Amino acid sequence: TVRVRSAVGAVREVESYDLTLRHIDEHGARTGDAVTSVAGLTGSFSADYADEQDGELTVRLPKADYLLTGVIHPSLAASGHAVLIRPKLRLDNDTTITVDARQAKPVDITVPDPTAVNNDAAVAIGYGRGEGLSDASLQFLLPTFEGSRFGRLGPDEPVAGLNSLYSGGWTTKDEEG
Repeated sequence: TVRVRSAVGAVREVESYDLTLRHIDEHGARTGDAVTSVAGLTGSFSADYADEQDGELTVRLPKADYLLTGVIHPSLAASGHAVLIRPKLRLDNDTTITVDARQAKPVDITVPDPTAVNNDAAVAIGYGRGEGLSDASLQFLLPTFEGSRFGRLGPDEPVAGLNSLYSGGWTTKDEEG
């Protein structure tokens, strides 16, 4: 007689759902010139997702609350950037998020000297991750605020612990140039 033994195992997936990300540029066209970062509001999960072809991709993530930040034209060399934030996404079913640059609005910052030129820009987004967890932040470094636009994805309800800080550098020429 011949006996054959095989080991069999199974890995059971934790409750997970599909998250489809679509990236749309300022002209309303799909774009692969984009990236969306997804960070868990609890735990240490963080990942960046991009599809250079048509700007749409689907990932499977565990059921949880996430913070999403999508950037259209993420290269510092780009003439403009659109940064859109979804401060809280509860992923408890298959979900599609459209990161649409047309939803972003320019930032209007006025400095005392009207001849000053903005030569660097930074935006920090801070958010609380819940009781017992340290707060987290994201920072966007840009060559200038000119051509950079910001917006929010999803519902407009307040999110406890969410804050933003805009900072930049401006220079002006004196009488000597």
